[in-house]
Amino acid sequence: MRIEAVYPANREIKEKIAAKHGLVFSEITEVFINREDRPLIVRSRREIRSRWRYAALGRTFSGKYITVIFVMEQNSIARVITARAMSDAEKKRYRR
Repeated sequence: MRIEAVYPANREIKEKIAAKHGLVFSEITEVFINREDRPLIVRSRREIRSRWRYAALGRTFSGKYITVIFVMEQNSIARVITARAMSDAEKKRYRR
């Protein structure tokens, strides 16, 4: 999957992720651009408005393990719905 740009789904998403999960949006974009630890992208079983949800399991440049939930738009744009620290099960899957 080719992703050329990463944006929040709406204005409130960045503030919600920062307040609830302690992540800034630049950390979320690092998951997609980190060349040393490429993200594992998994399609969800759920759709939003006829678009599939995806989870990107990856790491920031500082080493944080993050799960990013997003939908794909046209032109290879990822719209972030939410992001949070990876669970232990997700870390195990990512490290495989």
